[in-house]
Amino acid sequence: MDIGLIWFLSGVGMLLLELALPGVIFCFFGAGAVTTAVLVWLDLLPTLIWQMSVFLVTSLILLFSLRRYLSKYFKGDAFEELDSEFVGKTAIVAKTIIPGTVEGRIYFDGTEWKATADRRIEKDTNVVITQKKNITFSVEPV
Repeated sequence: MDIGLIWFLSGVGMLLLELALPGVIFCFFGAGAVTTAVLVWLDLLPTLIWQMSVFLVTSLILLFSLRRYLSKYFKGDAFEELDSEFVGKTAIVAKTIIPGTVEGRIYFDGTEWKATADRRIEKDTNVVITQKKNITFSVEPV
């Protein structure tokens, strides 16, 4: 099989893989592989060492120069949907929550979590989760 075709199919495979996996990473390696395929077909990369070098350099240059910008446009909402599944659930305050700090803790679903609130909530108070941001819950008393 033609080595240029292998590079091309690898690149297309990585571009398709980007559709299935989040992160905006594989598209750059896919573009690097397609670029390598074109250069192989133009007989500019005669050896595997040159092909691998061009693939890696092209992929990494694209990754580090464009990922920050493309991530803004291709950001999914999968994590927001996961975070919203906690909203409305009840928990118990494990450590007093003081407004303006993240020292408060709640006990929810068998685990202690960081918690914040708009007002002071004492230990052992039942609370309802109003928001989750990263690993910190916002709560209010029931």
